[in-house]
Amino acid sequence: MYSNLNITIQNLISGKQIINELNTVNWQTEFSGKGAEEMWMSFKEKLFSLMVKYFPRRRSNKRKKKSVWISARTVKNIKRRNNAWSHYKKCPSTTKYNNYKVIRNEVNQIIRNDRNNYQKKLIQNFRNCLKRFYGYIRNVQTVI
Repeated sequence: MYSNLNITIQNLISGKQIINELNTVNWQTEFSGKGAEEMWMSFKEKLFSLMVKYFPRRRSNKRKKKSVWISARTVKNIKRRNNAWSHYKKCPSTTKYNNYKVIRNEVNQIIRNDRNNYQKKLIQNFRNCLKRFYGYIRNVQTVI
């Protein structure tokens, strides 16, 4: 829920502003006529709103991990395929869909070729190093 907040020791130490704001709240009037669960929810909402206000957001620098075997040409063609799909979705027509299908089939073939070429290169390297071979097999293995 609040996982994108950057809550570190430094931010907690400098969280005196949160404590000051919590001290300014009149909890007597805030909690009057409420049960324990309602009081907890009220306090929790107030605390989390202050956390969002005072703690910096965590920067997301996780980029999608590109497969090792995909070439730049393949990435370019994948973008071309996605572009063709978005053009089709904006204004559906049979010609745009047929264009998309042709590009999609080309991209799938290119991806297959890239993967096969990568695996052939790996096999050539495995002849020299069995440890690498077993590491690859362990990585590729799926549990059914």
